[in-house]
Order: sequence, then structure tokens, then C-alpha cells
Amino acid sequence: MNRSTDIIPHCHVCKEQLKVGVAVVMDKTLKGVIHVSRNNLPQMEIEDHGKFEEVVLRNQLWLKQFNHMVLH
Repeated sequence: MNRSTDIIPHCHVCKEQLKVGVAVVMDKTLKGVIHVSRNNLPQMEIEDHGKFEEVVLRNQLWLKQFNHMVLH
């Protein structure tokens, strides 16, 4: 794998890297993934929640849009 093209998913609030096993939520509007501990979204704005890898697997239609989680 080419390290220069690796996607590094990160929390949209704290900008820390998201890792396997970490509890997250995905917002309905921007499809951003946020650590549960950093989440301030109202319940109606949460699209999905669970461990990071589970949320990504359940939302395969949005996987291409997860590229907005790349650190710049």
C-alpha cells in the first residue's frame, strides 16, 4: 500500500485519529464521524452509532464520502 495515499480517518470535532474499537457517531447532515465522548449532536441528527469499524461497514454507500476524513 502506498503510504502517501493512505486515508487517515479522524474525528471532526477533536481531529484525533479514529481507531478500530472506538465508539463513534455519524451525523446525518455531513456524514462526519465523531467520537461519542465529543458528540454534542441532538439525537435526531445522529445517523448511526457504534464502534468505528461497525459504522463504516454499515454505511458502505457513504464509504467514498468518508474520504473527507483525510487529514490535510
